[in-house]
Amino acid sequence: MNVNPFQAILPGAPGEIVQTLIADNVAPELVLFDLDVDASYLLLSWSEPVRASSLNTSGITLQNAAANATQSFTLTGGITTSPNGLTINISLTSADLNAIKAASIGTNATSTFLSLSQGIVSDMAFVPRSSSAVSPSDAKQVSILLGDVIAPSILSFHVNMDQDTLILSFSEPIRTTP
Repeated sequence: MNVNPFQAILPGAPGEIVQTLIADNVAPELVLFDLDVDASYLLLSWSEPVRASSLNTSGITLQNAAANATQSFTLTGGITTSPNGLTINISLTSADLNAIKAASIGTNATSTFLSLSQGIVSDMAFVPRSSSAVSPSDAKQVSILLGDVIAPSILSFHVNMDQDTLILSFSEPIRTTP
């Protein structure tokens, strides 16, 4: 505990009491996002500092077009260990990442967009403001995309000679047609 004494603030002295306080009435807006498929993370950049602990990933949707998307996936989980600030790094769950890959989202920048529900994160104001929505028809295009460059590997296989079948299990979703 600090033992420094308190001192009264005298009128006209530096550090005067605030006479008028203008509250923060601007909601944080998504500026850009990056996606690293192999590292399994999503980076969101905001217009003002946000509180990392307020993040709700279930309002984040990745889609394959800015408008009229034919494929989309809304996150079901993910965590952040980011400090409060202008950027929030989300570690995607394996299930979410596999669903994103299966939907062919994140294969190239022209087919990687993001929309947000209102209020997925709050700013740092004394009375926090919830983030603005990004509608699916106005989805933001990825800024930096690091795609899936690690080839899938076979985890296991099962041969059934009576049924003439071979079942292969891979480390990630694969296409069965070219």
